[in-house]
Amino acid sequence: MDLSSWDFPETPFKRVYDELDELQAQYHRLEHITKGASTALGGCGPGNIIREIAKRTDRKELEQVTRELDLARTDNAHLHAQMASMAKKLG
Repeated sequence: MDLSSWDFPETPFKRVYDELDELQAQYHRLEHITKGASTALGGCGPGNIIREIAKRTDRKELEQVTRELDLARTDNAHLHAQMASMAKKLG
């Protein structure tokens, strides 16, 4: 068998090596982002990042609703005070 007619590239695994190198770089970027998110969320595990974000989002919404409710109560208290004052004047 004469192998001289086969045309082999000089670096047959260069494409595989380059793709593997790119995959490794992407993995390191993802690992960096995951560690940063984990640290920012109080050191939760990587598997719990989405759950922690959901909790904190819910908490922010709850805090906003609580503030709105407190404002409504304050406005309601002012209205009751005004109604009592007007009732005294009229009665």
